[in-house]
Amino acid sequence: MTTRAPSVSLIVGAVTEAGRAAIHGLAWAVLVATMAPPAAAVAAFGGGFIGNVLGATLARTRLRTSVVMLGAVVAIGLVVWLRWALTGGSILATVIGPVGAMRASAILTALLCPAIVSAALRTSSSRRAIFAVLELLLVAVAFTQLFIPHRNGAINRPFYLADWIIALGWDPTWLFLFMGGTATVFGLVLLLQEQRFGRALLNLGVVGLLLALIVIATPMVGMPPPPPGGGGLGLRPDEAQGKNEDKGQRQQQQGPSNSELEFRNKYSEGGARVPVAVVLFHDDYSPPSGVYYFRQGAFSQYNGRKLVVSARRDVDRDLIPHFPARPFEITDAPPANENRGPLETTIALMADHTQPFALEAPVEVEPMQNPYPNRFRRVYRAISGVLTSDYAAMLDGELGSPKWSKDQWAHYTETPPDPRY
Repeated sequence: MTTRAPSVSLIVGAVTEAGRAAIHGLAWAVLVATMAPPAAAVAAFGGGFIGNVLGATLARTRLRTSVVMLGAVVAIGLVVWLRWALTGGSILATVIGPVGAMRASAILTALLCPAIVSAALRTSSSRRAIFAVLELLLVAVAFTQLFIPHRNGAINRPFYLADWIIALGWDPTWLFLFMGGTATVFGLVLLLQEQRFGRALLNLGVVGLLLALIVIATPMVGMPPPPPGGGGLGLRPDEAQGKNEDKGQRQQQQGPSNSELEFRNKYSEGGARVPVAVVLFHDDYSPPSGVYYFRQGAFSQYNGRKLVVSARRDVDRDLIPHFPARPFEITDAPPANENRGPLETTIALMADHTQPFALEAPVEVEPMQNPYPNRFRRVYRAISGVLTSDYAAMLDGELGSPKWSKDQWAHYTETPPDPRY
């Protein structure tokens, strides 16, 4: 019994230290993965792992903590100088080429810097528990910067994580919840270092239970809605409301209207860019203009002051008139020709809209089953006639439609009676 206890204790200590080293490595790999090639992320994992083990060894020596920290600063400076020497000189570039020299310096930096910083952090936290906060800060910064593009409810960001999940028809939120829970567990493991193994295991079990409750309760309660964004063109009910209270009450009684919009040369970009929909393209498409044009309304009538939505029922019939309850075709959709081709899209709205939209010129629309009612307001499919030629190629094309009446031609082409125009 007396010979077994030390061996068990040594095994538990070794496993715990290996777990801490792996957490350091994973934190550094996540931090480096967003700004360097994959090989550098692997090197960062190795550097963090080795640095943690080295720091635990240094903590058992008589070397002062201040000396270790000062040595870490000097070592970081040497690594920076070495990177500059490798990329600024021509010796390494002559041997393996300029690109190879950049990659080699990036991998070397990703290996040495995490090793140095992790060694200093592990040494200091082993001697004083307060320094464990710095290790926790490392994990927090690594995972927080990974999800910065996801702020304001942008479930399509970061693209390198969300694109392939959305393409498979899954909700990226579950991946984000899992990674956030993983970061929480990592941080708690670092903070529970000085506790006995049994107590630490019990605390981790409680944390795991709380995370499981969050995952189970999320589908019941629903995801938090995206924050409202302003400064748009009145395409959503909250944006169509007026600035004063009387106008807001009047619009609530009459329903939202986007026929009286305030046009400006430049709209403010200070507000949050809140996502309002997720659109899945069923085929590759690159618009000739370089801009994806999602069309929801048309301002074709001049009221003497500006263009507004027309009150006539026989114009602008190439728009989707209402949200589809069954499949239907758009009345005046442009015909397919050498300048237009069909493209199918699935549109999932994350915010309420006054009217459905589709890419460029919708041809057919049909409702779809909502796979995630907690996330999306409604889902529908649209087939659009999208431009495949640039504007210069359409200069010789026919204007208008042979189905238009004289009144319709006048609506689109007649100039205002005011002689100033």
